[in-house]
Amino acid sequence: MRVIYATGQPRYLNFAVVDRREDVPAGATLFAICTTSRTMENMDEDLFDAITDEEYYTFRQLVTEAEQLERTQARPQQSTIRLSLKRFFSWLRAGGKEAARFTISGEHRMP
Repeated sequence: MRVIYATGQPRYLNFAVVDRREDVPAGATLFAICTTSRTMENMDEDLFDAITDEEYYTFRQLVTEAEQLERTQARPQQSTIRLSLKRFFSWLRAGGKEAARFTISGEHRMP
């Protein structure tokens, strides 16, 4: 997750990006939260009218970069999860056969 916020007043905003909502300083204006599945922006008409074009385009650039970072970080995790699940199910299949053999051979023993 990426959180885009700004400190200062419109026309004098200093934008920053952090990984956690808890890292946003008190009094900062929260502009957007980007996750792998969606981006939630917080810009009403009054704020839009108050900021400069440069601040708006800086914000748009930060959103684009945050979305790209979220997408690239999500891809390796998905393939890692997929590989881990594949290995786990292969292990289960192999372990399941051994467990079945053990149970069958154990059932045929005479005490």
